[in-house]
Amino acid sequence: MKKMNLLLSVAFMLMAFVSFAQPGADLKNPESGKCYAKCLIPAKYETVSVPVTIREASMKVNVSPATFASASEQILAKEGAKAYSATSATFETASKSLLKKDGYKVLTVVPAKFETQSEKELVQEAYKVARVIPATYKTESFQLMVKPAYTTYQKKPAQYRTETETIETVPASTKWVKKKSKDNCLSADPSDCMIWCLVEVPAQYRTVTKSVRVGCEDGWMQKGDDCVKAVKVDAVYKTYTKKVVDQPARVEYTEVPAKYKTRTWQKLVSDARVEERAVAPVYSDWKYKKLASDAGATESMIPQKMVTRTYKTLANDATLTESTIPAKVINVSKRNLVSAGGFTEEWREVVCQADVTPRLIAQVQRALISKGYDVGAAGADNVFGRATKDALIKFQKAQGLPVGNLDFETLKALGIKQ
Repeated sequence: MKKMNLLLSVAFMLMAFVSFAQPGADLKNPESGKCYAKCLIPAKYETVSVPVTIREASMKVNVSPATFASASEQILAKEGAKAYSATSATFETASKSLLKKDGYKVLTVVPAKFETQSEKELVQEAYKVARVIPATYKTESFQLMVKPAYTTYQKKPAQYRTETETIETVPASTKWVKKKSKDNCLSADPSDCMIWCLVEVPAQYRTVTKSVRVGCEDGWMQKGDDCVKAVKVDAVYKTYTKKVVDQPARVEYTEVPAKYKTRTWQKLVSDARVEERAVAPVYSDWKYKKLASDAGATESMIPQKMVTRTYKTLANDATLTESTIPAKVINVSKRNLVSAGGFTEEWREVVCQADVTPRLIAQVQRALISKGYDVGAAGADNVFGRATKDALIKFQKAQGLPVGNLDFETLKALGIKQ
């Protein structure tokens, strides 16, 4: 590239020497007393705003956890059973006349003879005594589900790595630079031999930082802009205990024997033999207890015992919803070349050095000042100094005019008539 630039520079030095020293045959119909030059037209650029995506649009995952509803049910805590209550035997008092002494005849001479006899009399009949043996229970345990199994999701943001990208903001171009020719100049004054050298202007770049998604770890799945993993939650059980009948209630009966009493009386053995007198039999009232109703048991039902358990039932499983995260875009200013600059192909008429009078210089300065250009602190001082030349070059560039000479097109743009 340096060798090429050197060759181009030498070529343009030779062309410039010929152009500035003596116009060739490409100048058509030149007029005497007028000056001509090939003028430099600057390159035109436009500044555009280029959108650069530094982060692509993505989807964000929102996890809605599972919801539960409360439910209840009745469970058996204790079974129903039969219960018995004992009733004692009841007795009533009964009475009967018992012969205590037989009737007899009394003899005047020989008294009657008696002998003592005895027998057992029922005092209380036999009966049964009921004894209630209550039911016995044993404790059993069982498990009931209080919360069903369900699936939930864990979410964490995706990971990104930072990358940089270089974006061209101003393309590479060339520009003409006016230089003095020393070695190839035939004039004693090097200022008479000015050449234009084509110089490369490198492109301008801007580094933009971007976030690039890396991805999700093993076991995680990509959902939008997040990493999601399904997690299974086991069901929850609770241990309950209840009493169940081991031995049901029952009634046992005990036999109580009857009660007896021994009674004695006189029994006639022989009557009197001489005289007899009737003696009425003697009776006595004997009282005893008579069984009215036997002992028994009344049966009643002990109701079963129920308890209410409350547990959670799955109403809605966990769900995933996605929302869009827009891409992040920044605007980067970039200069685009609209038209390349360079020398005009044709020769253009310029103001000859002899015609650049203080009056003309003052007109140019006043015109530049009226258009807002700074010609120096002295203002319109009739001197074509550095500040005036710089202001004139800025005006030519702003109007798209050839740059570097005070030509008649520039004077017309300034509103100066010649």
